[in-house]
Amino acid sequence: MQHVHPKENELESLLRRAATETNLRDAFYRQLLESNILVQVQTEHGKGGVVPAGVDIGVETWVRQDGVSVIPFFSSPEAFFRAVPSGGNCVVMKTYELFESQAEGMSFYLNPGSGFGIEFPPDMVAFMLAARGTPDRYPNRRN
Repeated sequence: MQHVHPKENELESLLRRAATETNLRDAFYRQLLESNILVQVQTEHGKGGVVPAGVDIGVETWVRQDGVSVIPFFSSPEAFFRAVPSGGNCVVMKTYELFESQAEGMSFYLNPGSGFGIEFPPDMVAFMLAARGTPDRYPNRRN
């Protein structure tokens, strides 16, 4: 039986559960890569929410207190508005598309400002992309 809290989608439920149930982490990593996520961008793009192929979408980066830049991304509109109450421009894409579209060496942060956010450093991103589509190759590690 799936345990989904009110206003929590499947990915968020899996993230929350994988934080304490290590046997769910592989499933979380696999689902994350294939999930639609929201990415904050600098300007509005496309008509009807469609961004033409090849357009530089100007992904927003945030700077952590230690000076490291990260790209925030969000599992739902609710997660976005918790982190950015004033709102902003977003695009929807698959997580693997976001990871592949950015320069190597970039860190990413899923749901910053939430109780179940998770950072993906460059080595983790590279490993996840290399393991994509390969069952049982995801790391069992906590960030």
